Amino acid sequence: LDAMKTAHNRHATLAQRVDYIEEVINDSADKHAAAIAAQQDKLEGAHTRLRTAEAQGAVVGELKRGHLSLVSDNAALKSSHATLLERLDELENALAKASDNHMKGVNGCLSKLDQIHE
Repeated sequence: LDAMKTAHNRHATLAQRVDYIEEVINDSADKHAAAIAAQQDKLEGAHTRLRTAEAQGAVVGELKRGHLSLVSDNAALKSSHATLLERLDELENALAKASDNHMKGVNGCLSKLDQIHE
């Protein structure tokens, strides 16, 4: 009978030990599940940031293309502006020559009038 009591006590101790091990394993599994959930949240955040960056990459590409177009248009306008300035200079020179020729003609007419009136 004593042997049975001893075996029964051992059995109870064994059951307690198994319960303890199960509790430790469950606690560890819960901690790991929480850690996995936290890492999953971080991963989702990283994916969101990556999608945002990729979307902005397309916008940046559009901005670069727009900028290149503006640079090209600006160069064309500068060239056109230079051409316009050259043309304006030519017009001013032609007008000055025409004015000088006109004044010479007017002075010639005035001098002929003076000769006639004398």
